[in-house]
Amino acid sequence: MSEASPRSYRPGDTAVVSGIYVVIHARSCQTSHSVTIVQGEILPSCLGCSDAVRFEPAISAVHVREHPLFRSYS
Repeated sequence: MSEASPRSYRPGDTAVVSGIYVVIHARSCQTSHSVTIVQGEILPSCLGCSDAVRFEPAISAVHVREHPLFRSYS
């Protein structure tokens, strides 16, 4: 298993930005895929490869409720 790069995060880390993250699993688990993660969420471990999973931010985005033009959105 390789060490996490400066732009990859491990299970238990807190998401630093909201957006699309590429999920990289251990080879025996599954191929990489994308997920949406909201800033402040604790990154989970994988049911298949446990803490060997890594998360890499791909596209950052502001949550609609955090955007100044939509703060009154309910």
